[in-house]
Amino acid sequence: MAYVRRISALSNTNVSVAGGKGASLGEMTKAGIPVPGGFVVLTDAFERFMKAANLHAEVDAILSTVDHRAIHTVENASEKIESLIAAADIPDDIAEVIHSEYAKMKATYVAVRSSATAEDSAEAAWAGQLETHLNTTEKDVLTNVKKCWASLFSPRAIFYRFEKNMEKTKVSVAVVVQEMVESEVSGIAFSVHPVTQDRNQIIIEAGFGLGEAIVSGSITPDSFVIRKDTDTIIDTQINLQMKGLFRKKGGGSEWRDLQKTDGEKPALTEKEVKELASLVSKIEKHYGFPVDIEWARSKSRWFILQSRPITTLGATVATEILKRGVVKKLTKNSTDIDWVHYITRPFTLLGSSCWREWYGSKHIIDTLGVTNSEARFLEVYPDVVRYYREKTQMESLQVAASDIVQNDPKKLQKIFERGNALNTAAEKILKKGWKAVPNFETAMDLVIEMAIHATVVPFLTLAKFDELQVTDKALRDTAEHLRAQSLYPRFFAEIVTPHAECLAKKLGADPHDASLLTVQELRDKDISQLEYRIHQRKKGLRFIYTYVGGNETVEWTKSIEAEVLKMENITKKHTDILEGKTAFRGKVVGKARVVLTDNPKGIAFDKNDILVSINSTPALMPLIIQCAAMVTDEGGISCHAAIVSRELKKPCVMSTKLATSVIKDGDTIEVDANKGIVKVLKRA
Repeated sequence: MAYVRRISALSNTNVSVAGGKGASLGEMTKAGIPVPGGFVVLTDAFERFMKAANLHAEVDAILSTVDHRAIHTVENASEKIESLIAAADIPDDIAEVIHSEYAKMKATYVAVRSSATAEDSAEAAWAGQLETHLNTTEKDVLTNVKKCWASLFSPRAIFYRFEKNMEKTKVSVAVVVQEMVESEVSGIAFSVHPVTQDRNQIIIEAGFGLGEAIVSGSITPDSFVIRKDTDTIIDTQINLQMKGLFRKKGGGSEWRDLQKTDGEKPALTEKEVKELASLVSKIEKHYGFPVDIEWARSKSRWFILQSRPITTLGATVATEILKRGVVKKLTKNSTDIDWVHYITRPFTLLGSSCWREWYGSKHIIDTLGVTNSEARFLEVYPDVVRYYREKTQMESLQVAASDIVQNDPKKLQKIFERGNALNTAAEKILKKGWKAVPNFETAMDLVIEMAIHATVVPFLTLAKFDELQVTDKALRDTAEHLRAQSLYPRFFAEIVTPHAECLAKKLGADPHDASLLTVQELRDKDISQLEYRIHQRKKGLRFIYTYVGGNETVEWTKSIEAEVLKMENITKKHTDILEGKTAFRGKVVGKARVVLTDNPKGIAFDKNDILVSINSTPALMPLIIQCAAMVTDEGGISCHAAIVSRELKKPCVMSTKLATSVIKDGDTIEVDANKGIVKVLKRA
């Protein structure tokens, strides 16, 4: 029995053995479409694995306990099945043939991608339900094949199966093992505009690095709309990209910061857009129906990584996606500051102020030799924090990290040694508990220095190791160990937070109000104003501007509010109206449920609830299936939220930038995805 088959030997007639993805790749290869070479581990291998481990009966018994309306039954079933698969061994003959085919490819890195027999059909896209593992080495290929098999039983895949009434349908899974394209630019393309449904328009989304960054909604890509009949670009939207997903040395992928001068450039030239549009038209013509493709460009060559039918086209045409601009300047004290969005995180004010102290502290200045100590921060609250840093500050950190990696390995080693020593000191304190810390100053000094030496510098330098092709294995291993073992999060939770709660009780406030204090206030011996500040912040903390060098912090003043709202392009001064991009049209009114975690275990929605999140991931599928509509801060027209909303026919407005900050859990909101607008109708 054959357990693998080369992609070039497959076609659309082989879905039952190669899955939808594998069959489609073979079909395109035969049609002369540029597809990276590789092979498919056929469904027979999966069935043989399951039979050899005696798993079929046990899996069926577990699935029979599932009521997909009760989230915990799905999660429990998934956990049990995935554990069974992880514990079982791949039969030797299958393992041998996989390694043999891998060797024939002569590729150091491959992409290992699930290919379900029911996916990528005209009825179901299984968007993001199964797993993909990029930049896999031969050492990890068998492990990642098993992970792809197990993803057939992830909570999101089980939910999807029930939602599509496929719970009694036999679904198997093949695995594509394909040469990894080290793409400079990648993205998605639709041969029919998926929102307006104009069949004379192709839409292309592009970003720097690997395409997973776009699909996951982690970046907002550039977009281009092309008329098929005239081969003209009729709309272009360029978005600043501050980070990209790239190959990690030794295997796997990692995020890397991009210089603003690079991230603000169009990901594709006009010539490249037209070349890709022509390729998309060729694929659509070959299949005879509208297609959604994944593409990559490396060393001036195009590669098509996947093609599937667009499953969500209706009979009518919706309105165009609203266009948005972003003001990049914020004026403070007559000084123009060129701000760069750094990260969005679900931090409290207490956690945020500690994070801010890392980057404004003398430790990072002394450690990296950064001469400009006048760090500036802009923070947009309340429920998540959108951090902005001054452009020159961000660039100075990058330059300093490059310099130390290239020119001073001895100093870098000393920094890492200090990081290990600080972790050891933190571990001793954690064993004794927060009451054993002599004073708060001692705790904070350790937290900040530990963050710099054991977290921030290793993070900055790891990215530079790859960028600058530094091969010092000992330094790299030490940096990776520090990043993996840093005790900062635990130390903050178990030592810093209890100190804040103790102060809150002293003020007569609720311990939960400790999250509304700052680290700077915990250091200050004068606490006479803290009760008043907590009271004011509970009314709604929205914006903070901090100028560390000038020792100045301004909270939510009218001038700051006006400039931030202008920068974020909010259409109403009290942020009751947000604009974004339409993923699937429709209009819904319901209660907002703000979810800031990728672990939705234990969270349940009513049918009229609206999911509000930073972005959407496959892990949120149990909530997405239950919700009436979706609103996200980030994402493009081909991100997970967009694909799933079209698949499930649920209204979705993406890229609102500030939804998770200005919409509170329990607010009554209107999602008008026909216009790309979200309104707060009633505050909770």
